[in-house]
Amino acid sequence: MSKDTCLAVLAGGMGRRIKGYKPLITLKNKMLIEYVLESLSPYFGEVLIVVRNHWQKSMLMQSIKDLIDTYRISIVTDIVNLKGPLAGVITAVNHCSKELIAFAPADTPFIKIHIYKHLNRYVKNYGYEAAVPLWPNRFIEPLISLSIKESLMSAINECIKKGIKSVSAIFNRMFTAYVDIRLISRNPSIEFLNINTYEDLDLAQKFLTNIAKPFNRFNEIFPISFISSNSDLIVSFARSKILYFL
Repeated sequence: MSKDTCLAVLAGGMGRRIKGYKPLITLKNKMLIEYVLESLSPYFGEVLIVVRNHWQKSMLMQSIKDLIDTYRISIVTDIVNLKGPLAGVITAVNHCSKELIAFAPADTPFIKIHIYKHLNRYVKNYGYEAAVPLWPNRFIEPLISLSIKESLMSAINECIKKGIKSVSAIFNRMFTAYVDIRLISRNPSIEFLNINTYEDLDLAQKFLTNIAKPFNRFNEIFPISFISSNSDLIVSFARSKILYFL
């Protein structure tokens, strides 16, 4: 990754389905947000943690002080009062000082840097304004994405003026490459696993201890057909275009 990219770790979720502040929940003697920061922070020129309020900020400053100091991480609080992740996205864009911005949820302990390296290639080499992972069922991962900051900010402003508060809708207004998730991740169902429930936490525990095979909830429903290791697929729905690079 280039140092012209800011990593924004979204850590403002309320965690209604699992007790406690999710970024600080422990998974095998390490907090969820520690996995994310240790895996990604060394590769970015700037790292932000975006939280909803000052209590969350205080908790993080107490709990991960060493990581904050090591990677010179800034913790910023939401600058707008909106429900959902859009507030964190807006806050991150306004604090980002780099040309590009990448997002990662604080509750995805197995997220890897190679995902962002692939997304970065589509923006820098192919001229897209953003790159977003796409599942076989057409579900997208806008909170694990990479964008040109100025383009993202313009799309946000356009959506806000029209009363649109969906993060996915913002990327639909950009020249976005929706990238087949199977081409950027070795095991999407694990690397993109976010901890929303106790069942998710138990799955993560089992994966780390090799008690059970990685659970593939999407691929069980949508079987993955063989894709040549030499092929490169991009599906872009932005601006009503569908482009395939094979």
